[in-house]
Amino acid sequence: MFVRGAQVLVGGVLFAAAVVKAAEPAELLEAIRFILPIESRSAWYLLIGIVLFEILLGSAMLAGLAVKQLLVLAFMLSLGFVAWTAYLEIIDAPVGCGCGTSRLLGLTSTNRWASLGVSGSMVVLCGTAAFVAGRSQKSQVLESQGVES
Repeated sequence: MFVRGAQVLVGGVLFAAAVVKAAEPAELLEAIRFILPIESRSAWYLLIGIVLFEILLGSAMLAGLAVKQLLVLAFMLSLGFVAWTAYLEIIDAPVGCGCGTSRLLGLTSTNRWASLGVSGSMVVLCGTAAFVAGRSQKSQVLESQGVES
């Protein structure tokens, strides 16, 4: 129950954030171009890749596919979001993080603490749920082999 709830919550957040990024790409494009010295066309390709990845991951999580593997993937993605946002905060960048959290929560784009809170919470939730899912899978395997855990 906990694992499925975590999967639905994280999948929903990822999907919603991807939709916001797709609808309003300017903030993410600005953040990408601020951090990475790449041309505008490459920044657009990277943005499209990020949005598609989040939509696919969020949809797969909402559908309940490959529970443990997707939770681990969402854990790593969220950890990357934390690093990205923390870096922008540390250098006091004049741009938003581009993660969509500010738009979802109705905050200013340079209020990165809310984004850090959401991403950090997703790291903890995904990590815990992946651990629980792994333990559950291990118990099921042992039970099917007639071994008590």
